Amino acid sequence: MLLKKKKEILIKKIFENEHNNYVSMYAIISSNLLDTIIDKIDESSLQSNSTKKIDEYYINANQFLNLLDRFLEIFEELGTLNRRRQFYLEKIFISNKSIMEDYFTLSCSFYDNTELICEKIYRIILSNFIYNSKYIPSISIFLKENDLELKKIDEYTYNELKKLYNLFSDLIFCLRNRGRIHNLFINIDHELIHVQDSTTNKTLNENKRSKYISFINKIYLDIFGVYNNKKKYLKFFKN
Repeated sequence: MLLKKKKEILIKKIFENEHNNYVSMYAIISSNLLDTIIDKIDESSLQSNSTKKIDEYYINANQFLNLLDRFLEIFEELGTLNRRRQFYLEKIFISNKSIMEDYFTLSCSFYDNTELICEKIYRIILSNFIYNSKYIPSISIFLKENDLELKKIDEYTYNELKKLYNLFSDLIFCLRNRGRIHNLFINIDHELIHVQDSTTNKTLNENKRSKYISFINKIYLDIFGVYNNKKKYLKFFKN
């Protein structure tokens, strides 16, 4: 079955099954962000309501939709993301294809292992932020100040990821109306490859790469400064 046809059936299922995040699900499936994953959806599962795992390669269509809906639900809980939601999701998806595929090929039942599903989602959402610490020393300092250790993203436990997710959510809340939130979702390596020099329309040379990294470091210092100034007010606005 052609990819286009699979996407048409998935979109129909979204509205038939009344998924909570149907608008965002429609936008994501209509885009090319998850095309490689959608291409692995088993054709027979598109014609049923079963969520049973097909095999190690193919993905069940209904499980895929449930997992996407749950991912978006947890993503929305970060708050204040409505205006640029699709942009942030794109930054996450395009630089984390491997762990995205790992999530959508989960063999557990969607209804039986909610903790594992949440752990996978936290890992995806936070991956770029943690990865960027290779360029941004202030991330490690920020985590330490908030009783978290800097590790590789796949080394965090569920409880650590949950704590990190809550801290990340607080950070976003403090940045409302500051115009800096998108920097928390980018992957710097990916940006360095794809950002073009406006004067030459080519990838950045070493000097401009260095200037870009320095610029991003200053932004993160500003972000953490805003958080430290506002965190005392979080208890009045967040439960």
